[in-house]
Amino acid sequence: MDDAFENPFRTRRVRDLANVMELFADLRRDMPLQLIRTFLMVAADPGRPFKEYSKRLGISQSSMSRHMSELAEWGQRGNQPLRLIESFEDPEERRRKCARLTPKGEQTRDRLVDLLGGDRGD
Repeated sequence: MDDAFENPFRTRRVRDLANVMELFADLRRDMPLQLIRTFLMVAADPGRPFKEYSKRLGISQSSMSRHMSELAEWGQRGNQPLRLIESFEDPEERRRKCARLTPKGEQTRDRLVDLLGGDRGD
């Protein structure tokens, strides 16, 4: 028998991950992994410039801008905007855009933490 089924901790963690994926599917049934990764990056370290997030994820700045627009107010490709993040001007360099979570994004982050049994740091 597979070791994962013999270990209740592993089984529970896999179930937790499935629940996390379902949370994102509830937001948009066909949500691409790239958007999930971008959201998680902003949720983990909000307030950074788009360029920094693109470097961390190993994607181009133009791809990052598209991901941010889909996660923000304006959406893309005929999809409803997700409204999970918002962009703002970098106070140190006005030409740079930074990202942070919206209230809906914070709720989503908190639900993820709850699903994974973690501490929100409240």
